[in-house]
Amino acid sequence: MINYELAKKLKDAGFKPKDVWKKHEPEVIDNNEKTYLTISYPKEDYYSQDYLAYIPTLSELIEAVGFCFATLQQEHNDRTPEGYLKFSGWKALAVDADCSWVGRGLTPEIAVSELWLNIKNHVYQNPPQPIQGIKIK
Repeated sequence: MINYELAKKLKDAGFKPKDVWKKHEPEVIDNNEKTYLTISYPKEDYYSQDYLAYIPTLSELIEAVGFCFATLQQEHNDRTPEGYLKFSGWKALAVDADCSWVGRGLTPEIAVSELWLNIKNHVYQNPPQPIQGIKIK
């Protein structure tokens, strides 16, 4: 699952959910860490409340990335003293003709959210290469 701050980044970047908006209010628990309660509200409330954000599902995020979505995989980058690779997170990849984007996170939802934001903000893993005689804006 993604946190409120990432959900707000998605909203601010133009991510459009289909139906339900969810309201997240901080709640202090025993060890003084913040967690969030999820309550469904009609989407009209979205525009009247600052702290409202939509938490998309993994399938909604993949659908939002669109035709260029390529893979979602676990990464195992850290080697233990015994020689085994430890889980280090998730990696989502999108490719289009001559460029690619990547998103990483501790959950599949975070990785695909970061991927969508990177596509939206033109943050490439491999930027498009100009064809001789054609300028890229």
